[in-house]
Amino acid sequence: MSISTAQLIEGTSADPPADDQGAGQPNGQPSSESKLRALLRELRAMREQDGSAKALVFSQHLASLEWLKTRLVEEGFAYRSLAGTMTINQRQRAILDFQSDPPGTVFLLAMRASGVGINLTAANYVFLLEPAINPALEDQAIGRAWRMGQARPVTVKRFFIKGSIEERIMEVVKERREGTILSRQFGIRGASALRAASADDMPGNLQADRQLLRQHELNRLYMDPVFPAAPDDVVGPSH
Repeated sequence: MSISTAQLIEGTSADPPADDQGAGQPNGQPSSESKLRALLRELRAMREQDGSAKALVFSQHLASLEWLKTRLVEEGFAYRSLAGTMTINQRQRAILDFQSDPPGTVFLLAMRASGVGINLTAANYVFLLEPAINPALEDQAIGRAWRMGQARPVTVKRFFIKGSIEERIMEVVKERREGTILSRQFGIRGASALRAASADDMPGNLQADRQLLRQHELNRLYMDPVFPAAPDDVVGPSH
């Protein structure tokens, strides 16, 4: 069992193609139609390359999931969905049905509704439509497919908008995981080292230093966005 993630990360343009402009949806505007169209291209490629594949699609925006429900049917994909508004019985039924659904089925999941204990090892592709500031949420989402009982490699693809706060979130999460800020300032590497540090391990008061670290993250997140020029053809994750 293996998982592939790092080489599958690439941003999409913030600007949608001309045919995306002004396309309102009954349940609200999705966060980025360019991103969702890139996802559809990835799903079509998945179906062509692996006739047995199934996919999990996670989003923090319900409007994006609602947009996908209509488009997936138009593209010939069967789908199921799971959201926080569903009853426990409805959630359990959707999970059990997906495990036995035919290849090509897509499971649409709200990021925060896919909690611990959900087993979706029938899927071997995971698509994350937005980065999460809490890396545990992403780990939890990936863990729905990449867990005990999974017999196939699992491919994870992330989508983000270049130059936007989404890219900044990914940078902050990467620094949190690697502890690069702490390494530069205090010689401490990794989140586990920070948790184990005592007041004597870092200059000043440990609580104050943690507050400075959070301030650094906030300053980065709320910098003015710098969007690159939109390409002629918006692309999604690349292999």
